[in-house]
This record gives sequence, C-alpha cells and structure tokens, in this order.
Amino acid sequence: MSHGLTVPEANQSPYPLQEPPHTHKPEVRGLPPVAGKKNKPPKPDKRPAAPTGNALALLGAALGLGALAIGAVLYERQSAPTKKKGKKAKR
Repeated sequence: MSHGLTVPEANQSPYPLQEPPHTHKPEVRGLPPVAGKKNKPPKPDKRPAAPTGNALALLGAALGLGALAIGAVLYERQSAPTKKKGKKAKR
C-alpha cells in the first residue's frame, strides 16, 4: 500500500511533478571573433560618476538647513504680534 492518496486519472495534473533530465551543453565564454573585423575594446561610459558619501552628506546638510530656515520664517510670521486697530488720533 502506498503512502500517497489515490487520485483519479481524470484529476491528474497536466504538469509533471518532476523535471525531465537535462542535457548540459559546454559553457561558451564569449563570442567568437568576426572574420574581417578588428577586435576593439569597448568604449568607456561617458556618464558622470555617482556622488560619493561626502557629497551626499553635504547635500543633505544643505537641504536640512534650507528647510530649517523656511520653517523659522514661517514660525516668526505666525507668532508675530498683529497690529491692533485702535481709535484714530484727532488732529
């Protein structure tokens, strides 16, 4: 007696439970040279280098100080006393 459940033939999965054996081909380590053309080295990338950690820290500090300055201006506007409208002085 098997340990698995019996499954009717009509209810079998259309996909195999185990992969069939593979035939392995030898690895190719590059393209063969093309006849009649010179093998030139690849051109270097012309994009600028990514910013380093020091540049990112300076950028973060500048953004933080700018946000602090804007916040201070907005806070001062909100907490500044308003001018009271009093009676007009007689002349």
